[in-house]
Amino acid sequence: MKAAALALALALGACSSGLGGAGDDDGSPDAPSSCGIAINFDPTPQVEAGPDAVVRAIAVIVNPTGVPTFTWTVTRGGAPQEVTAAQADFSQVTFVASEVGTYRVTLEVSQPGPTCFPHTVEYNAVSATGNRQDYRVRVVPPLGGVAAPPIERAIQITGGGNASLGKVALDPGVLVTGTVRSSAGANVGAYLRFMPSAGRDAYVETFSTAANASYSARVVNQTHDVLVVPSTPGLAPRVVQNWFPQAPAITLDAGTAVSGTVVDAANAPIAGAKVRLTSVLALGQTVVEVPSTLATTSATGAFTVRAALEPNATVRFDVTPPAGSGLARLVGASGLFDLGAQVQVKYAGVATRSLAGTTVRRGGAPVAGAKVIAVGAFPALGTIAAGPTAVAASGELRIEAVANGAGVLPDVAVPALDLDAVVQVAPGDVAVADLNLTAQVPSAIDAPAMVQVATVLQAFDGAPMKGAIVDAIPAGALALAGAPELQATAGADGTAALRVAAGGTYDLHLRDPFNRGAASVVPGVTPATIAASYPLSKSVTISGSVELSTGQVVGGASVQLLCAACTGVERSRPVGEAATRLDGKFDIAVPDPGTMTKPVRKAP
Repeated sequence: MKAAALALALALGACSSGLGGAGDDDGSPDAPSSCGIAINFDPTPQVEAGPDAVVRAIAVIVNPTGVPTFTWTVTRGGAPQEVTAAQADFSQVTFVASEVGTYRVTLEVSQPGPTCFPHTVEYNAVSATGNRQDYRVRVVPPLGGVAAPPIERAIQITGGGNASLGKVALDPGVLVTGTVRSSAGANVGAYLRFMPSAGRDAYVETFSTAANASYSARVVNQTHDVLVVPSTPGLAPRVVQNWFPQAPAITLDAGTAVSGTVVDAANAPIAGAKVRLTSVLALGQTVVEVPSTLATTSATGAFTVRAALEPNATVRFDVTPPAGSGLARLVGASGLFDLGAQVQVKYAGVATRSLAGTTVRRGGAPVAGAKVIAVGAFPALGTIAAGPTAVAASGELRIEAVANGAGVLPDVAVPALDLDAVVQVAPGDVAVADLNLTAQVPSAIDAPAMVQVATVLQAFDGAPMKGAIVDAIPAGALALAGAPELQATAGADGTAALRVAAGGTYDLHLRDPFNRGAASVVPGVTPATIAASYPLSKSVTISGSVELSTGQVVGGASVQLLCAACTGVERSRPVGEAATRLDGKFDIAVPDPGTMTKPVRKAP
């Protein structure tokens, strides 16, 4: 007899396996309960490939009727594999997983009575010298038609070969209808983010209405941490920890009042500044930012925000100065602030200059209506103190000025610092120029034309990759100015062409929608340093299928592989992603963790 393919872990016939385990992959309807089929493996969940890697596949039939007949098929990459009976009735068979890859194992059972539908499971043979890499896999159902919340689980990928996740089952969860009210019983409109304790990054968002306080959300049936940000004045946003669907009512209060002042270097009050406090809270590997209410400083520079203070949280203050002040946005954080004391935000003594009379030019000619965004980031432009703790506050600057019909800028105050000017000549047409105001204001700002660049996107072996994509993500001054991302698709010879900002810096994100290579990132390039070619990372392909726990396949679901231990923005950036096809299946190329030299085992 010949046989078919292996997967990542144990599969349970009519029941689908979980993430990281082997599972059904045939898309067939489940057999009647009187003829449920399962396949178990030994070893489980996987095996190290090699000439001695003998795998036993064990048939399990729930409530058999009569004497069943077993037919096995095992393939790898479509090629039949030899199967040997391990029991006389073929209820158990063995095969050798000599090569790295996914083995597809199909069991057909004939018996008197109800029909037994064929059952297929995938089982993985991994490299004995493969490096292991931990990831998270997140599945988000398509909008409409699929009643299930997103899920996220931990998996481990072994370098040196492709692998299958088998069947990924979406739990329909529970539809929760609840309310958000104040401690006085008033209805509250609010934003809610439900973060399940097992996989907080796979959250569900919804809103409650101020009219009747109600909300509804489909969530997994387990405890959650819920971020609640009310739109009703006087109530503090908070994280409700250990919320569970069976007690959906949420109550908010006014939290704690935190007061202080915002002053300049001479201790003169700054009126009209916006102040917000944020508690940065670590919940497992997930970092949640819980804002306070937003306050505007009075004529005396005073402010009061209300916050639900979390123990062991880092507290960050964010101060946005009033328009026209020429001051920077200040940010400072500490886990040691005494928030029962008055908070003082103090700007450093930096002079301001006016851009009035400065001409914006391109090729020596004035540019009518050009928008200039003065940007800069500095490690210390002030201090924030609360009780005995004082920290340096970093400064981030973004001040806009628009030239008149003659290309001349108006009277706009800007700090006397070494800045950059991001000049928008027209939508999508930008340039970056130096704007050093430490000594004086320049008479003109020159905005060179955008630069046409090209690079060849290649596979790991150097072959051109038609259809591969490069995303140019603004960095540095362009990022501070909010410049748009750029994108190009490689042609038949692998060449991708972009028009980038002169003087600008970008991070290049390379990806291939056809899974011929894994996504790669090239940080901090300029028009002059973009290379003639870039290879995508060597990859392994991770496959699987998505279905509901009822057995219904789910097409159009988003499947993402994300880093396991990273934090910050990198935690939300997929390492690889795909959408499931109509049959619920997906394939994702991810960086190959690689292999290592296997240590030689010494004889005892």
